Amino acid sequence: MKKNLPVGLYEQLLDDELQQLIISHPELRAVLRQIDDESAPHAYTQFVSMLLEQALRIVQKEERVPLLNRLIDLLAAKDGLEYLQRRRLFSSDKPLLIEVTNQKSTQLRPVTPLNSSALLTG
Repeated sequence: MKKNLPVGLYEQLLDDELQQLIISHPELRAVLRQIDDESAPHAYTQFVSMLLEQALRIVQKEERVPLLNRLIDLLAAKDGLEYLQRRRLFSSDKPLLIEVTNQKSTQLRPVTPLNSSALLTG
């Protein structure tokens, strides 16, 4: 089955799948450009983030942390990135720190997660 490649504007990294899709549509003209050094880390991060989220949704719950730690090991093997080993995740039934306090009472938490951006209007 031939996948569709709609005509339009894109900002998508060229991977094997997209390259094959472009090749399979010789009637269309694909326009490619370089990624400037300033925006490259962000573009690659978004791409890997999307793939990682897809993979983590597919693998079993107990396989997620070991998979992430393998990625960290791979990154930390690069000279100058050894410090990443300190970021290995622990397997735990409660892996998310939500508060540190020196009081017996807890802080009032906002409804919006702290790691999500939200537009707040009056």
